[in-house]
Amino acid sequence: MLSYQHLYHAGNNADCHKHALLAALIEALKKDAAPFLYVDTHSGRGLYDLRGKETKKLQEHKSGIDRLWSYPEWPREAYPYRRVLDSLNKKGAPITHYPGSPWIAEATRRGQDQMMLYELHPQEYLALQNNMGRLNGIQIKKESGWKIVWQKRMTAFERGLILIDPSFEMKEDYVQLPKLIDTILEHCPNFIVALWYPILSTPRHDEMIENLEKMTVPYRKSEIIFSPKKQGMIGSGMFVFNPPSGFTGTEKNIVAWLQKALTV
Repeated sequence: MLSYQHLYHAGNNADCHKHALLAALIEALKKDAAPFLYVDTHSGRGLYDLRGKETKKLQEHKSGIDRLWSYPEWPREAYPYRRVLDSLNKKGAPITHYPGSPWIAEATRRGQDQMMLYELHPQEYLALQNNMGRLNGIQIKKESGWKIVWQKRMTAFERGLILIDPSFEMKEDYVQLPKLIDTILEHCPNFIVALWYPILSTPRHDEMIENLEKMTVPYRKSEIIFSPKKQGMIGSGMFVFNPPSGFTGTEKNIVAWLQKALTV
């Protein structure tokens, strides 16, 4: 299915959770001089105009990044995320542009670090090309992100970060993801693999979580409940396999801050 477009949801509270952690992970990778590869399996368009008609339709950013943008206290661990936001928006004015995960990776990586971006949706792929196609060190593929397992270029890098952020439109995603991640880590054992997932009011995601927790690779599970009384998606989760040193403390501080700033 190709109906999902993230521009309707850009900057929501789940984005704040996912992207604050993503920026922190990239900062941790940069502590080593060796180059790394960033892979995004479901890239979207990379950059979002919060004034667009699609974003205005649901206005999910109002309970997410709009609240953070004016929030007076940002922990040190969230500064990499904040710096990307500051580079796109005018200080003292309402936030107008929100970075997707590819843009955050581009804004925080070094010149020697490379990126592979996957996006299958035709409209989103074209927008991603327009936004990021001219930048150096980036390869954009109009393919399913699940093909990463078979990309020989990945094995040329000794380390990297793979962000898996599907739409979860298909129920099969919940079943297949633990198997896919297990295969990825078999081929790329030194890579960090970060999986974002929705926390639902129904138990649809529970079996996936149980299977991920059975894996033998070290991981950090990050979850935050934003709207416990809602139906549908009530929170945001991220599994980080092979987390970098010190990430547990970083994650705890970011989640505690977001819980305070964004919980309804």
